[in-house]
Amino acid sequence: MGQKTPNITAVLPRKSPYLTLLFLMIPLLLSSQGAGFSNLKNHARDPGFAKSSLPPIRVVCDDNYPPYSFRSETGEIQGIIPDQWRAFSEETGRPVDFKAMNWALALKIMQEGGADVLDSAFETPERSASFDFLPAYANIRVPLFFHRSISGLSKVEDLRGFRVGVKAGDAAIGVLERYGIRDLIKYSSYEEIIRAAKDRHVRVFCVDEPPAL
Repeated sequence: MGQKTPNITAVLPRKSPYLTLLFLMIPLLLSSQGAGFSNLKNHARDPGFAKSSLPPIRVVCDDNYPPYSFRSETGEIQGIIPDQWRAFSEETGRPVDFKAMNWALALKIMQEGGADVLDSAFETPERSASFDFLPAYANIRVPLFFHRSISGLSKVEDLRGFRVGVKAGDAAIGVLERYGIRDLIKYSSYEEIIRAAKDRHVRVFCVDEPPAL
C-alpha cells in the first residue's frame, strides 16, 4: 500500500440533500482468503480421490455487502458470492458449507480457525501477516461520505478531529488509523451506518462503493 497519502479525487452529489461523496484512492482489492479455486477443482476432480470422503469447504462471508452477498426480504442469502460457491460445488462435487453473517463475526471465525475461506476480504498488510490471499477478482473503491455543511477537506489527514463512522472489522479502519484518524464509531453493518447518518448521529462515514451506491 506504500506511504503515499491517498488523494481525494472526486466530489459527487448524492440524492440525499445532506451528503456528498469523496473517493479515497486506497488500493484495496476484493479477494478470497483460503485455498485457491484452481487447486480445489483439481483435487476434487482427481479420480483416485473419493468425493464422499472430502469434508465440506467451510466458507464465511459478509451478509450485508450487495451485490456480492446480501439477504432478500425473506432473509435468504443471495448475490454473486453464494452463486459462485454453488456453481463451484456443482462443478466439482465438493460440498460447501456456506455461511453469511455479520462481517466482524465472519472475520473472527476465520481468525480462530473455524472456516477455510473468508470470501470478500480486502487484502491488507495486517491480514497478509495471518492469511494467504488469492488473486483479487474485483477492484473496489472506498468512499468517504461527509455532511454537505463540512468544507475544507482536500486530503485524508483533514479528517483528523472528525468522528468517522465505519463498519466493525472493515479494512478501511487500519488505513484511516495509519493516517491519524482514530475517532472512529464502529457499526455492525453498512445499513446501520446509513441509518446513523440519516439521523445525524454521524456526519462523516466510510462505506465501500458497491453497497453504498
